[in-house]
Amino acid sequence: MAIKIKNKDIVLVIETAGERYKGSRFDWNGTITQVYFRGIPLLGQEKKLFYRNAKIYGRGLHNEFGINDCIGYDDAGADGLFPKIGTGWLKKDEKPYFFYTQYQLEQLKFHLKRPRSDIAEFYCESGEKNGYAYEYKKTITLLQDGFTIDYELKNVGQKSFATTEYVHNFFCPGLYGKISNNIELGFGWQFDVEKLAEKKDADALETDGKSIIFRKEPEGEFFVGGIFEAKTEGDAVSSWTLKDKRYGLLITEEDSFVPDGVNLWGHSRAISPEMFFRFSAAPQETVKWQRTYKIKPGY
Repeated sequence: MAIKIKNKDIVLVIETAGERYKGSRFDWNGTITQVYFRGIPLLGQEKKLFYRNAKIYGRGLHNEFGINDCIGYDDAGADGLFPKIGTGWLKKDEKPYFFYTQYQLEQLKFHLKRPRSDIAEFYCESGEKNGYAYEYKKTITLLQDGFTIDYELKNVGQKSFATTEYVHNFFCPGLYGKISNNIELGFGWQFDVEKLAEKKDADALETDGKSIIFRKEPEGEFFVGGIFEAKTEGDAVSSWTLKDKRYGLLITEEDSFVPDGVNLWGHSRAISPEMFFRFSAAPQETVKWQRTYKIKPGY
């Protein structure tokens, strides 16, 4: 059953492991599926209405490990199992790893603790297979003006591993919100528009080297790749800020790490800036990182 953490302005709705999502792509280990700010819902979903399936598609702030460089896939052997952190042990098929594939899944052991009313701690233990094993803790803490997500991942296996983690931030403020000319997305660094890796749906959005501005509602999916890789010389703050003119809101994510890469993806019902964290862990090594979200009126 979903749990709620709230104060006078903010309500976090957090799904527990296996409650609804049972897919082989995203993290099961405590997912924020909705955030309310003064009664306004802020989060959307991976798919548009009528195409949604909570069992296999992402919702809210759904994070993922190893979208392109999944751990242990090549080591698994024919029909062997490989670890998808926070998700389960997945059964390899005859094709290269692809994140959209719904792999057969062996579930992990998940636990929940509530040390205080404003904190939820989610744990999972992988057990060991083929030399890989980890312990993973995700802590969600409500702040007066936002919340933090703290990650702690310990390699308790015999093999080292290296991969990435990112959050598909499916934002869409309002009960019937749309991504249109009410939305502007700014980043904590200047980037060279000509060096972006890819830009899809140029009719709906424009970039000025600091922000992405929507001219109208996008007809299909939009994508802007390589936003951090195109950074110009100078300091960078690992953050993005979503400005919503309709509700007069500023929503910010600021991270404890320098991103390995940043992309933007979405459709008319969700905008998803993605800040990638790259890490490696030797046996008995622990890796920690944090994402901080702030919400305030003022635009």
